[in-house]
Amino acid sequence: MDTGIYRFGRNAHLCEEAYAYWVRRFVQQQGQRHPRDLGVLEVAAFIRHLAEEKRAAAATQTQALAALLFLYREVLGRPLHLPGVIPARACRAGSRRC
Repeated sequence: MDTGIYRFGRNAHLCEEAYAYWVRRFVQQQGQRHPRDLGVLEVAAFIRHLAEEKRAAAATQTQALAALLFLYREVLGRPLHLPGVIPARACRAGSRRC
């Protein structure tokens, strides 16, 4: 990912590294295909993979989704619309529902 675009937005260096990490994970999970060849279905599948198979925390899923939305909107110039992807909610201690 071109870090110059991200830094232009005045985002912290650690956030930049986290976004780059999620983009790499996404590309690896999609068989090293370039993100411009992927779209809404693959992004939704990746977030679902994090939630269901990796059992990632809500904040982790949200960060991964934000990184991919940034990638498509700012780097590739192709905003994604994910109507079927609902950000995860954090479970509260003692809650029976998540």
